[in-house]
Amino acid sequence: MIPKLVHEHLLVRAEVDRPPMKQDRDKLQKQMKDLIEAIDMNILSGPHTEWSNVEGNEGYSSVAIIDTSSITFHSWTNGIIQLDVYSCKSFPIQKILDWLGQFGIQKIDYKFIDRDKGFEPIS
Repeated sequence: MIPKLVHEHLLVRAEVDRPPMKQDRDKLQKQMKDLIEAIDMNILSGPHTEWSNVEGNEGYSSVAIIDTSSITFHSWTNGIIQLDVYSCKSFPIQKILDWLGQFGIQKIDYKFIDRDKGFEPIS
């Protein structure tokens, strides 16, 4: 039986107290794997995690290709995190928000949209 595909996309912008710093590469790799496991996804490739030394843009980018699409994480040393989770399989957004809590969230904004129906918000 072919599963019914969905097209859910969570976009998050968070201001945090504890963004990953340069020495935290291995820790962030594990954190990304933990997130993927927490939302019941399977890794096809990655996470691929790299540090940017560009002045004003210092921070990490990490991406994982999952069997239902991808997860992309960006962080900056100024305490901003951006996270995109896109999947053709439903996922629990609360687990993602809980996962972000480890970075010391001060403020968080997110949109949860259905990309199959013209980018309609999901409540």
